[in-house]
Amino acid sequence: MPRIVMLTTCLAPGGAEAQVFRLSLELKRRVWELAVISLLPPAAYVEALEEAGVAVLSLGMRPGTPDPRGLMRLAAALKRLRPQVLHSHMFHANLLARLVRLLCPVPVVVS
Repeated sequence: MPRIVMLTTCLAPGGAEAQVFRLSLELKRRVWELAVISLLPPAAYVEALEEAGVAVLSLGMRPGTPDPRGLMRLAAALKRLRPQVLHSHMFHANLLARLVRLLCPVPVVVS
């Protein structure tokens, strides 16, 4: 079964977040194995994603506070999940997606 991780800066009510939510549900419906990782603690969509069988993780970062431990947490999650695709959304998630490839290679990164 193909695996994809959706990486987003946050899961909160908003346009990019809604896109991550809808895309995750549709990919899950198409039999992809999905996980959503949020840099910040999630504030929306968690229950609906989990009910659909999508794992939701948080790196526990704080807004405005650079934290290199977030990069290490992301690398550990990717090593555990072993996705074929890392699909990132929003500026900070895009940066982390590019950096984490140095620690944990992912075959395809889309940002």
